[in-house]
Amino acid sequence: MVCARTSIQLGAITAANMLLWFLFQGYIVLAKGPGHEADAFFASFAVPQLLATIANSSLMHVLVPFFSQQESERVSHAVYALLTAMTAIFVPFAAVLYMSVEIWAPLIVAGFPEHAKDLTVQLTRLQIVGLVFTSWTAILIAACHARQHFARAELAPCVASLLSVLALLVIYPAYGVTGAAWLMAGRGIIIVAFLLPNFGWPAWNNPRRIQAVWHQVKPLLASSAYYKSDQLFDRYLTSQGRGGDLSTFYMAQQIHLAASAILGKALCAPILPILANHAKAGAWSEFTSLYRSALSRVILVALCCYAALVLMLSPALELTGRLHHIAPAAIENFHWLTMLLVGVLTGGMAGLVLVEAFFAMGNTRAPAIVLTVTFTAGLVLKAAGFFYGDVKGLAVATSLFCFLSPLILLPLLERELRRNRRLCPGNHGFADERRLTAMHFFRKPRASGPIK
Repeated sequence: MVCARTSIQLGAITAANMLLWFLFQGYIVLAKGPGHEADAFFASFAVPQLLATIANSSLMHVLVPFFSQQESERVSHAVYALLTAMTAIFVPFAAVLYMSVEIWAPLIVAGFPEHAKDLTVQLTRLQIVGLVFTSWTAILIAACHARQHFARAELAPCVASLLSVLALLVIYPAYGVTGAAWLMAGRGIIIVAFLLPNFGWPAWNNPRRIQAVWHQVKPLLASSAYYKSDQLFDRYLTSQGRGGDLSTFYMAQQIHLAASAILGKALCAPILPILANHAKAGAWSEFTSLYRSALSRVILVALCCYAALVLMLSPALELTGRLHHIAPAAIENFHWLTMLLVGVLTGGMAGLVLVEAFFAMGNTRAPAIVLTVTFTAGLVLKAAGFFYGDVKGLAVATSLFCFLSPLILLPLLERELRRNRRLCPGNHGFADERRLTAMHFFRKPRASGPIK
């Protein structure tokens, strides 16, 4: 079982990190109020954040089981090999993005006035500078999780957020959102500097092992590039609304995403290496019991968090409005958006547990296909929601979209686990598990099973 002390420790560190990061972004909104300058800042890291999310979400779920099955001395070799590969991919890609930013950045914020588009382009260039280091963080954090050094992995982003907030208080009065963009670009460098020394001097592993990782990452990268682009679609839609809608909607989302990150690190991250080891041993009864208990616990805690948010948000917003002289209409709009985005927390957390269970078995195809299909339906929902209900309609559609994938993934996962338990009742080990996974739904025979 996952140690309660570990969960509490991870939850506390992640909560501190999310609070600091929320303060960083909230300071920018409160400094001048919701408007085109704040909108341009939040729009500027849409594409860099999307690329980092695609790489990080794809790599984290595959690399934790991969590193968990490696001997201790080989983990450092694999880390440096993957960092080298990631650099070879992201450096030329970031260079192309940097040189073409004046072409694609204004398209994302088509509804902005010209001066806001120009500011978005300028800030986006700064965000692209730190893209390579941001992509490295997923590899380093995954390796720490595989070694069960959870606190160290989560403390690095917390330290980076604390230093960023302290620097923002000094830099923002002089340099405004440009200084804030530089700080965001440098955050990944701080995380890498904190974690990289834990893996010793550079060494490289057998390339075949890296090819095995790439074989499982490929379907995730392809699908993630599609279904993770919903944040670009959100930016595009909200740029068509009133000035301040983009930053208000983004900050409302961040409340739920921050809570999701805390629950994910505290309740989900510690079980992924354990699930991977159960899958390797063919211990499907233990695997099923652990994933079901995690799913129930996550949903219950998410609902409790939302109930607490309902009770606390209104008085907190009223106090903030009085202290910073924010218009009551803006406060009310933020309140409604935060309430309507309930699915981001509850549905998102349920989906995370289910996806991690699939990944622990080495099955990356089923989640990739399901998330791609539900994202397509989500685009239609969001467009209709914004057309009929403006930004509040978009919030309702976003919640519905977040519930779609877990409703589809749950029966698929249960079906696969029933087949495993029926065909391998005695937990006959990893060799039998590899033979069985060739028969699984959505799985190619040559890609089955966890990475050996």
